[in-house]
Amino acid sequence: MKNILTILGYLAAMFLVSTIAFKVNRYPGEEIIMTMAGVLLSIYFPVYILERSKKTNDGKPRAVNYALATSVFFTVLGATLKLSHFEMGSLAILAGIISFCLIYAPLLLLNKLKEAGVNKLMYVAGILGMTAFPLGIFLRVYLGSPFGMQLFTVGLVLIFFLFLPLYITDKSITEDARKQRTETTIYTIIIGALLFFCLFRSIYPPKTETGNVPVVQQNKNE
Repeated sequence: MKNILTILGYLAAMFLVSTIAFKVNRYPGEEIIMTMAGVLLSIYFPVYILERSKKTNDGKPRAVNYALATSVFFTVLGATLKLSHFEMGSLAILAGIISFCLIYAPLLLLNKLKEAGVNKLMYVAGILGMTAFPLGIFLRVYLGSPFGMQLFTVGLVLIFFLFLPLYITDKSITEDARKQRTETTIYTIIIGALLFFCLFRSIYPPKTETGNVPVVQQNKNE
């Protein structure tokens, strides 16, 4: 499995970098290279998640790991199809969001609450917050519901005003471990937000208003 993971990672990185080169130089076949890179990434990330989970779960992934792998697979594949102008991309993204919010997040919450000595409020706020983000985006973008932005805001508040302060000041670990975990979390949020913004703008570019422009007729005598 490790050899397969290495090969998938190598090919995905190669096609991803090639996509940038094709895009910058406007070479023909750009969409084909991009689609291949996306398909490889949609396979690589789930395999990577399952492989990493073996190290912490006695050599066998749990249901929560399979749920996350499934969500990542459909989300990355859907984004790839959407960028390649395939209508099935929307359904794949929807499947990824549903599996994340309705399967992965509840399983993760149950597993965390079963652990001894954990701050239950912290994990409840964190998991509910990270669930509200994609669900809010789905309601706003796909259904056009204003409730989506409200849900997105709730997720923002839970993450930055409840989960992260508790996570950063968690006394159950050493100070060095807490500092390292805090730095990793902040870097991950910043990089993830930038990637999401760029990807979202590519999939859903801003709409330009094409309304009729009134023509002002000038008086011929002027």
